[in-house]
Amino acid sequence: MVNSRQNIRDQLDQELQNITFTSADKVHARIHPTTWRQRIYALWNKEVEISGSTAGVILLAFTLFLELVVSEVCKQILL
Repeated sequence: MVNSRQNIRDQLDQELQNITFTSADKVHARIHPTTWRQRIYALWNKEVEISGSTAGVILLAFTLFLELVVSEVCKQILL
């Protein structure tokens, strides 16, 4: 098992020896931001995952809040 795994690794290393990654500096700069501008950009660039039920609850709460605000404004206008 270990020998076959080592053989596969050696074959993979041999096949990939001519391939080099040239953008390592760019990737490193994005992963480890140094300036405030890079840090803000990295923070802004985050992906957020929200489940369907959570999104539904947030949408419902926003809708109820909006309804409350609109009804209060209408009451004040009519008075």
